[in-house]
Formats: sequence, structure tokens, C-alpha cells
Amino acid sequence: MRYAVLSLFLITPQSIALCEPPRFTFAQEIQTGDADILPGGIVANGTDLFVVGFETRRVLKVSGAHTGTPTVGVLYRSSKSDTPAGPIEWGTNEGLVTVDFESPDLLLVAGDTFDDGAMLVLNANTGALIHQQAPNINEGNSLRVANAAFYGSKRIIAGYTAGSNYFEFDSKLKNPVFRNGPTPPASRDLLVGNGNTLYISFNTVDGQMGIHRWADDAVSPGSLAGNVSSPAWFTTTVPKSQQTVNGLARLEHGGVEYIILTDPSGARLIFVNSSDPAKTFELRDPSITQPRDVAVMSSANGRFLAITQSGNARVTIHGIDGAVLQQ
Repeated sequence: MRYAVLSLFLITPQSIALCEPPRFTFAQEIQTGDADILPGGIVANGTDLFVVGFETRRVLKVSGAHTGTPTVGVLYRSSKSDTPAGPIEWGTNEGLVTVDFESPDLLLVAGDTFDDGAMLVLNANTGALIHQQAPNINEGNSLRVANAAFYGSKRIIAGYTAGSNYFEFDSKLKNPVFRNGPTPPASRDLLVGNGNTLYISFNTVDGQMGIHRWADDAVSPGSLAGNVSSPAWFTTTVPKSQQTVNGLARLEHGGVEYIILTDPSGARLIFVNSSDPAKTFELRDPSITQPRDVAVMSSANGRFLAITQSGNARVTIHGIDGAVLQQ
């Protein structure tokens, strides 16, 4: 059994004693068979994983990732040129980027079309299309969608690559309302944490990478209106030439909520304590080479990290605190 290397940057010995960080054990690598899953958005529902492919414009479903015999299948084809044909006419260098799940059975898929974005709500069990974003949401002005997430009980938030532009939709992807978000821009992924707090990963051309925090407020809960912004709530640096997509996930462990940030250029995952971003630790492992996105998967055998990786369209599975694959 091989344990991953944890680089600890917790602030005090007292904080370490109060909450030991989780242990991670590499369990297996799953080949998706997709030509290119980058940026590799991934989300979990129980033991099912959903992964989006950028170039293929497909949504993959990985079943049994907690076992030694996982299966990979195509849940949905979004492109009009695919068989069967989907609803979107994709152009060159356009495709799906992120995916989110809402209980009991909804998937939110976001794509970058370089001018208007493409968001779809699907049935996670059947792949049936339920809602599709209408075109021209910014009245003729180009907006490249970078990510989207279910927010509150009846809202969907979409972030865009340019500026600090966010749109707040209803649950049917209609009635968009513009919201000006935290800077610096270059939004990469969205995550909803405890208390409807929104976390936004970003990176900039000057080598800054990090997370914005956008906390819900008491006046208009479940809406971005009135939310309290903490720009660059957590930051680190990467080589300027390595600007890329950074995924987000959350892990509850020992009473602490960790916000997980992927760093492809550094071959690491950064775990940030949501109560104190100065308290962090890293996960490095030989199997983690260029992590794009990450999800936490739950099973009867325990919990696992599922990480999409660049290079050969693979997903690596890592047991948390001794969790092993079901045989």
C-alpha cells in the first residue's frame, strides 16, 4: 500500500493536534477512452462520476469507480455533428468545460463557445436534456462561459473568462441577471460551500493563482445580490507560462471544511481550510501529474478523491483515510 506525500503548511502545532489532515492512498487509474477530457470537469454522485470532454463535447459516466472493475459510458452527446446529434453547433476550440450535480438527479453542464456559452441541465440517470440556455444572453456582447454551478434552491450561477462577469439564472436557465464579481478576473471554476458561500478559482497571466470567496448574506440568501466578496481570499504563484484551468471541490474532514484547488503546473492539490485560508496542506503523488479537476466520491467502503488528469484522458482514484476498493 502506497501513501501519498502530504506537504503540511498548518500554522501551529495546536491546530495540527485539533485536526489531523486526511491520509490519501492511490487506489487505481481509470482510462476514460475519451480523446480529450480537458479541461476535465468532474463531479460525483455517490459512486457515480460524471466527466465532460472538451473536444468530444460529450458527458461521460463512470460507474463503479469504487471497485476494481469500473465501467465508462457516454451519457450525453452535445454536438450536432455527433450520433445521435446533440443541440449545439460547436466551432473550433470550443467544447464542454465543467459539470455540477444537484440531488436527486440533475446535471449542469457548461461549455465555452467563444462568444456566448452553452449550458445544459440533464437528467443524471438517463442523459435526457431538460433545459438549455437561450442564445445571446449578453445582448450581442461576447461572453465566454468558463463554469457554472447550482446555487441555493432555485438558481444557477455562470462565470465567464473575461472580466468579473457572472450571470445568475433561474433553475430553468432563464431570466439571467448580471452580477459583478470579485477581481482579478479569469474565472476558472465555481464551487458552492457551506452556507451557500461561493468559491471561484482564478489565475492570471502574471502567475497568480488562487480562490475568491463570495459569502452569502442574510438579506438576500440564496442569491448573489448582497453577497460579501473577499477577492483573492487564497493565493499562490505558478510559472507565468503555466496559466491553465484550476478545478475546485470540497472535503469535510474532522469538523473542518477544506476547499480543494488543483494546480496542474505544480502537480499538486492544495487543501485550504475554509475558516482560515492560512491553514493549508498539499497532496502530491507520482500518479498526480497534471490535475485538472477533482471530486469527492462516497461509498460503503469509505470516501475517495477522483482526479481528472491531462495527457491521456485518465481519472485517478485515491482512498481517503484508508478506504480501499471494493472487490
